[in-house]
Amino acid sequence: MDIRWGDIELIHAVTTAGSLSGAARRLRVNQTTASRRLAQVEKRLGLTLFDRIDGRMLPTPAVFALKGCMTTIEDAADTLRDGLLSGRTTLTGRVTISSLGFHFTQALAPALNRLAAVHPDISVELIAEDRNASFERREADIAIRFAGPEDPVALMTRLGAVTFRRYRSSHSAPGDPAPTVRYGDSLSHLPEMRLLDVLRPGVQPMVRANRLDILKEAAASLRADVMLAEEDGDRDHRFRRADPDEVSAERPLFLLVHPDRRQAPSVSAVVDWLKSIHSGLRSGDYAGIARSASCAM
Repeated sequence: MDIRWGDIELIHAVTTAGSLSGAARRLRVNQTTASRRLAQVEKRLGLTLFDRIDGRMLPTPAVFALKGCMTTIEDAADTLRDGLLSGRTTLTGRVTISSLGFHFTQALAPALNRLAAVHPDISVELIAEDRNASFERREADIAIRFAGPEDPVALMTRLGAVTFRRYRSSHSAPGDPAPTVRYGDSLSHLPEMRLLDVLRPGVQPMVRANRLDILKEAAASLRADVMLAEEDGDRDHRFRRADPDEVSAERPLFLLVHPDRRQAPSVSAVVDWLKSIHSGLRSGDYAGIARSASCAM
């Protein structure tokens, strides 16, 4: 049976993308070419590799059983490519980072000039989401999260901490009563939710949600109390701190890295950049990050 690296690359791309169009984008070819190549592979192997169901390409059991092996082969190819490129003066490649939306806007995006100044040919893809990225499914090379990894394969480093405080509408008078908005019961154990229980005991929330960006907009609309990261709340003119500066809750921030990609020069360079700009987070100083980023050029 004749099988080549290009065949494995194509099969893995279709398996990962779930469609020929998605696989074509990953391989940087047009859909017609991807379809023709897949038909040739199936004919040569004498196997049906994918079931076409409702517009999706679903791997047959034989292909699904080898998904992990194909991922390992792809990781090895990525490492080999990056290793060969490491001899060049300029690093190249695309690195995917997953993090919380406010963290991108307040910390990472303002410091991108520092990365570009040193490695202008490294392209970063920023994916804003609350849930943990799956390294087993190769959803990200790097993730920044408040919690440890769901995937046991992830490599974890503590970056610092983020301070949360209670905020309310800047249009409310200090003595005005205000409703509250908060996370749902599944997240009630978080430090900022426990602090809100202390500050507003017995108050039934007007809105519950599982995303901080939703709670923030709900609080702005309802003039409600909400727990926000101070670097986010302090910069939003719609809010003001509702308590003295010393009343706060802190959550650790972790850097998670795909272990097979950690040795890739491009990923290693981005990890070093992330660690350098997060040094201020030991005291929750996002403003310090922004200042140092603006002075880097």
